[in-house]
Parts: sequence; structure tokens; C-alpha cells
Amino acid sequence: MPNTFISGTFKIKKEPINLEEAEAFFTAMESKGFHIWLSNGYIINDIITAEEFAQLLVETVDRPWYSPSEEEIEANVQLINTASSDYKMFETFFKKHKGNIKTKKHLKEILWDLTCEMKYVTRPSVAFDILSDNHYTFDSDKAAEKFLQVIQEASNNSRKWVLRGFKPTEVHNLLRGF
Repeated sequence: MPNTFISGTFKIKKEPINLEEAEAFFTAMESKGFHIWLSNGYIINDIITAEEFAQLLVETVDRPWYSPSEEEIEANVQLINTASSDYKMFETFFKKHKGNIKTKKHLKEILWDLTCEMKYVTRPSVAFDILSDNHYTFDSDKAAEKFLQVIQEASNNSRKWVLRGFKPTEVHNLLRGF
């Protein structure tokens, strides 16, 4: 996606944005509460550190970019897309296995943390740490085993920064053709 840019109104543009459009974009993002920074022509949300960004550049240097559709861009205007497959998988799991979740707020916090983590190549232990940090307890050993399956499925179907926006399943399918 090196030649595709996103304008301040989240519409796809095929040519680079000019300075006026860039200023409007940064102003719009700031007014929405998003904190972003610019580095080497990349717009980066502050959820990623400079060190993580540098590592991503190294890890992704020879990989193609995933180009989202306009619908995907609109669905992901918010940092967390509640219609995404990973979010829905986690939400379905926790509706069946509430454990000690008592409020919608507590559930949303857990879903937020897990869904954000899916952007990375994550070990299952990190997801279990997130649950521990959110004081979640499983209601049975079977529920914990099921959660492990959900993590794997969600991770394989989540867009990864290190894969330049592709899902691991998409990369697998692309490589299978070679």
C-alpha cells in the first residue's frame, strides 16, 4: 500500500496527500482523541512505541502491503472493530464462559485488551496474562482449554502489523500457491 494513502475523511486516495490534507488529517485525529506521530512517511498510532515501530520496519521490509477496502477502513475507524472476527470470537467465548465477569464494562475491558493484542504475533501466555491482569477466572478447566483454541483461531484470523495488515491465514494461502 505504499502508493495508497488515507485522507482525513478516511477515504482511499491513490496519490500522496498534500500538506494541507495532512494537517487536516492530524487535526481530525487529535480531535477524535487519537494520538499519532509521523516517521519516515508512516503515520503511527501512539499505541506502538518507537522501538516497536523500528522492529516492525526490520521485520516487514520485504513483505507486500495489504490494501483494505473502503468498507474495512470505515469499519476500523475506531481502534477496535467490534465486527472483526477476533473480537466476535472472544465475545462469543465470554458470553458462554462468563467466569467472574459481572459487568459489561469488565467484559469490554477484557475484549479491548485481547483484541489489541491480536495485532501482534502473540504467545497464548500473553492472552492468559491479560485475563489475569483483568482478574478473570475460568469457571472450569474445559473453559480454559476452549479459550486456548479461541486464542489460536483468533490470532490466525487477525490482521498483524508484522504481516503488513495480512492475516496469517491469508499469508498461508498466498504461499501455498507458490
